[in-house]
Parts: sequence; structure tokens; C-alpha cells
Amino acid sequence: MAIPPAGATSYLSARTEFLAKTQNSDGGWGYFPGKQSWIEPTAWSLIALHGRPESTRAWQRILSWQGADGSWRAGQDVQVNSWATALCVTIAHARNEFGEPYKRGLHWLLNTSAAETNLKSKLLTAVGFDQGRNTNHKAWPWKPGDSSWIEPTAHSLVALKFARKRLNLPEISKRIEMGEAAILDQRCRDAGWNYGNTRVLGNDLPSYPETTGLALLGLQQSKTDLSGSLQLAEKVMQQRQGRMASAWLTIALRLHGRPAPESQHLELSGSGDILVTALEAIGVPGGPLAVLRTGDGA
Repeated sequence: MAIPPAGATSYLSARTEFLAKTQNSDGGWGYFPGKQSWIEPTAWSLIALHGRPESTRAWQRILSWQGADGSWRAGQDVQVNSWATALCVTIAHARNEFGEPYKRGLHWLLNTSAAETNLKSKLLTAVGFDQGRNTNHKAWPWKPGDSSWIEPTAHSLVALKFARKRLNLPEISKRIEMGEAAILDQRCRDAGWNYGNTRVLGNDLPSYPETTGLALLGLQQSKTDLSGSLQLAEKVMQQRQGRMASAWLTIALRLHGRPAPESQHLELSGSGDILVTALEAIGVPGGPLAVLRTGDGA
């Protein structure tokens, strides 16, 4: 394994130590230090600290947030099924935890789809209403009953691609095929991605760096030519981007075997943004990127 350069090691250690110090007493993390624990910053911080004792404490906290139907909720006091179930299934795979929580979470993912696949939506498409997407593709929403979006679909694809390695069931492969088709159908004219649709009211929508990175995360191992999208990611990465966009682009490029330039954000976030800090730690050389790599060597 290549040894990361000294600068990358310092960059990584500063972030992992920040995360370790800001872990809440309940084992989770808030979006900012000292705030209530939520599943999203907890999941990403757990991944950033993969293999450390803090990640085990966080996993126990995450397990307490799973509902009887197999889904995970966004936090202790939120009784709503959450897209973050995909993150939890991915984490379970990384931890070799394949018991009932994993099985129930995977079952929920396979049986969850977005609102545009329902009969009403299909009738709107049949009469010529442009919904900006192909409603035949079953993708994933933020929560059941909503429309699909790039981010929850990308994370669900990662989880299912790991699950396919273990189970190789036709229903898993079918949902992966439909999820990839949904993301590819929503690619913008410049080969990047917006948050959901490609157009609204007949107008083309612009792509965004962070959603382009997220889409590429979900499209690992895709048989579709992604060279244009990867070239766009490399191009926009050369420009000054915000921390979130830079983190996702770095993760995406490295997962696709492309070199990512050194981050322009060497200092820790002045706001103490825990989610962004965790993503930065995952993407840097020496970080636990393998937790998200669905191809060979994951």
C-alpha cells in the first residue's frame, strides 16, 4: 500500500483527531460540536474513523436508531424512515456485521422506491407532462412517498453493490440496474448532475460539483462511458470550490482511479462542520476510502 505524503498524513490526522474529540457522550455526532447527534454526521464520522474505538461506539448508537421495518431514522426523536438506511447498510458491510439489522436494512432498501413510479405519476407522463426524468426507473427518495434524488440514489447503489458481492440475488442486480439508469437519465448537458431533474418547465438545469461527485460515487463499476463526467469533475476541481464540493469530487475521482489535486482547504473548517470534516478525512490519501469502493479491493 502506498504511503501517503507527509502533508496528507497531517491533513488526515488533524481531521480524525477533531472528530474523535467532538464525539458526543451518546456515541454520535451532531452537525457541529456539542450539538444533538444525528445519523448523517454520525455515519460519516464513523466511516472516517473506521477501525478506531470511536467507530464502535458510534455503531452501537446507530443500531439504536433502527426501526422495526428495517429502516433507520434521522435521529433519536425523529420517527421517519430515512435515506440514511443506505449508509447504515454500507457501514454494516464494512464492519462485517451481517446479522438481523443488516438483513432488515437491506430488505427495506430493496422495497423502497420514489413517488414518480406510482400510477399518478405515470399517468401524468402518459398525457405529456414533462417531469424532467424517466418515471420508469425506480430510484430512491429522501423518505418514502417523495420523489427520487441523486444523493439518496447514489448511496443506495453503493449499499446494494456491496450486498451483491455477498448475495448475488437477481432482485439486487435489478435494483442496481434501475438505479444506475435513473442517475444516467438525469445527467445534465455538460455531463454533470443537478440534485434531481435535468430540466424544469422546459429549461435545462445546471449541474453542481457536489451532486456530480455523488452521482459518480453511485456509478462505480458502471458499464456506461463516464469519461465526459470524470473530465468535468477534474475541470471543476481545478477551480476554487467550497469544502463540501471539493470533498465529494475528491472522493469520486479517487474511486474512479483518477488523481485528485491537493485540497485547497488545508485548514480545518472554522465553523467546525463535522460532516464536511469527515468527508475530507475519507477522501485524502491514507483515509478509509475503501469503505466506499465497490469494485475490486473493497
